[in-house]
Amino acid sequence: MPARLRALGPLGARVAEESSALPAVDVRSSEFAISYELPTEGRLGALLTLTVVVINQTREIRSLRLSFSENESCLFCGLKLYHFRLPPAFQETLTFNVVPIKTGAVHLPMPKLLCVDTSTELIDASAQHRVFVRPAEPAADAAQHASAPAVSGQACETLPPPYEDSYTQVA
Repeated sequence: MPARLRALGPLGARVAEESSALPAVDVRSSEFAISYELPTEGRLGALLTLTVVVINQTREIRSLRLSFSENESCLFCGLKLYHFRLPPAFQETLTFNVVPIKTGAVHLPMPKLLCVDTSTELIDASAQHRVFVRPAEPAADAAQHASAPAVSGQACETLPPPYEDSYTQVA
């Protein structure tokens, strides 16, 4: 349709208007609902927990494969490959632990989730989540904070020293 001019308003301002047809869109419901719980900050050497929740929204049991790989910023704790079947309308909560080994703004390793039945990647492999990792608190500072006197006359509870473990070697 060609552009046309029309007059608007009390001042007679002219506005150009053009209409065109958009291509057809094929809208489908998603087979899976996926949500994440990811940390935004952490401390060097301290455990960070990543959680992925997958919900099967199809009417069939689906076989899924989740794989996880380390990167140069974090070490991974747990299963690196997990195969499971998810019935319709059921959800699976997958929890992973990583330990940051670099400070600053680092990328967390993201899991890869594949629907084995349809060979469809469900989590974008290029997706990245950045977390800010602070340096580890020095042991001397931590001990000083624990033994510091209470402020403004409050009583300070004295804690007993940590238990010492004794191990017996079995022959």
